Amino acid sequence: MVDVSGGKMTLKEVEGEIRLMMNVFSPRRMVVDIRRVKARGGYHTTIWIPKKDFEKKKK
Repeated sequence: MVDVSGGKMTLKEVEGEIRLMMNVFSPRRMVVDIRRVKARGGYHTTIWIPKKDFEKKKK
């Protein structure tokens, strides 16, 4: 799996990133991890797609 997006995001930004990944890479699988980070005062999101799908689009 390749980390394609991450950081402090709003739900609208997360939705936009998911749409972008689906349109650009058409991954077979996508993992979205949203966790609360109290020290930063919000939610941290990381999005992963399979390395094979990521590399296929780069070629």
